[in-house]
Amino acid sequence: MIDADFQPSLSSYYKISHQTEKGLSGFLTHIENADNCITPIQK
Repeated sequence: MIDADFQPSLSSYYKISHQTEKGLSGFLTHIENADNCITPIQK
């Protein structure tokens, strides 16, 4: 699931364990290191 909205709408439903330093634009430009771009959620 990708939430590309500026407002934190999905984070109000899913708990985020930690914020990554980059976001969707960082993922698209530096796809070789997705760990710094994708924020894991807690189930």
